Amino acid sequence: MGAFKTSARVLPKCQYLLEHTHQPLLQFQAASTIQEAIVREYGDVAEEDVSQFAGWLIHYCLHQTTYLSLLLNQSTISIISLIEADCFEADEIHSRGGVASCSGRFETS
Repeated sequence: MGAFKTSARVLPKCQYLLEHTHQPLLQFQAASTIQEAIVREYGDVAEEDVSQFAGWLIHYCLHQTTYLSLLLNQSTISIISLIEADCFEADEIHSRGGVASCSGRFETS
């Protein structure tokens, strides 16, 4: 399982496992891998993919009634913190006359 946790692009694999398995040990391993991989893979994943994964993760957590929701809630907080940090950095660049800006990047529908 160590090789799985450190493999590249592991977040979609974890998502698949959580959606398709009912074995508690595999679910736990997928959830804990998400916690570790979010920070490691965040910079290598396209912004749209991060938003989609964050939306899926929030939706998944809202519909869980098991211990997994507690573990995955920490992952959701990690994603939100990373997005917030990116937005703060982008707004700082914009305020200094640069191009990047996070304003209006995430809109509710």
